[in-house]
Amino acid sequence: MHLWTLQPLGRLKDLKRDGILYGSETHADYPEPYAWLVKQMRQRLQTFSGNYPIWAWPQRPDLRRERWSYSEPGQSVLIEFEAEPETYLESEYGLWHNILNDCAVCLEHEFDYWHPPKEANREGYKDTWVKVFDLTYPLQAQGWFGPVEVQVTVDGLRKDQIRKVTGFAHAIRKKKS
Repeated sequence: MHLWTLQPLGRLKDLKRDGILYGSETHADYPEPYAWLVKQMRQRLQTFSGNYPIWAWPQRPDLRRERWSYSEPGQSVLIEFEAEPETYLESEYGLWHNILNDCAVCLEHEFDYWHPPKEANREGYKDTWVKVFDLTYPLQAQGWFGPVEVQVTVDGLRKDQIRKVTGFAHAIRKKKS
């Protein structure tokens, strides 16, 4: 699969030095959902390394927009690469945010049951999280105005997978005084 990942410039240097780049538990802003995702990758990918994944996209991110999403000055890179099917999982970006917010992944007719999770079903709501991997699931919702936005978590990025690297500077909005 042809993919793109956004990484700080220093991570590209790590990749060149080490030959492979993995995600990092220390950069996981949401520890529980990320640990759950690592567990899912372990269950679904036969050759999974057990490391935190690299986040990637099957469409090239628009750097005109991305460069404004940073809070500090700096340099980043857009890395274009190829990944083998046995090394990645696809999931739906919007539904992933339900998991980040510790909510059930559900359609509107299930919403009242799951939101907010009641004590009676508190444990079961995490069982709904696997729906994030079903890319047809959001299309079942009457109110879905789609499209399905696919994100990809990759079990490492090797130096030999790289096709192109594009550097860019972070754009920081100046605060009005």
